Amino acid sequence: MKNASIIFILIVVLAAGLVFYSRIQKSSVFKKAKQTEASGNLQEALSMYAQALIEIAPGQKFPDINRSKIVEQSAWKKIIEQYISWLSSDMNAKNIIRECFEGIERCINAQNPVNSLGKIEFKELSEDQYIPEWYNSFFAPNITPDPSFKPLASGNYQKNISVINFSSSKNYTYELNLINRKTAKSTGFQLYPESNIRIIAIPGEYLFVCRSTVTFPSGEIWKSPFEIIPLTVPENASLITGDLRTRVYRQK
Repeated sequence: MKNASIIFILIVVLAAGLVFYSRIQKSSVFKKAKQTEASGNLQEALSMYAQALIEIAPGQKFPDINRSKIVEQSAWKKIIEQYISWLSSDMNAKNIIRECFEGIERCINAQNPVNSLGKIEFKELSEDQYIPEWYNSFFAPNITPDPSFKPLASGNYQKNISVINFSSSKNYTYELNLINRKTAKSTGFQLYPESNIRIIAIPGEYLFVCRSTVTFPSGEIWKSPFEIIPLTVPENASLITGDLRTRVYRQK
């Protein structure tokens, strides 16, 4: 019994140490961003502020739609409900996160992005239009939601939660985070080449943090800096669509 208590204490101490070390690492990116900004390299500082923001901000991954194929629907519903509850709950951003936002605002005019969001459209939806779009965000195409999900979808419509549908061209994989300016909550997701992904978002002002990756025929792997795309989610439940594009100029 005594040995078990000692092992438990050691596990707690180790976990606390890992959390502390993680926070040190995250804050070091923010400190480096401030130093880089002070040196006058605003474009590089912007990328560092964006990286620090996605590391420090409270975040969750968007529920993986492929899990709807293997998880029992009652359990899948709980996962979705927990995510929506987290997404909708109020939260005030901590000072260091606010400082990241402020650093981004100071440096964003220096951005010369290789990533962009094109063909963006906003379509306000009726409830009948909304429900199938919501289903498509959480269920793979060959999965039929049971009737218990309809009240959840309707409730999201009443809360004016929008559906976002982003697509990609060939070659590039995107590491994406949608960060609410008010709550600082970050939803993370990945978009693979020639595919599309859906997420949901409450009304508000957002920073869309984007980094793209490509493997050239030579085997060389290239990654873009972290870049910022501002995005406004409307006050009424809507479908937001857009295409992610990347243009890389390679030196000859």
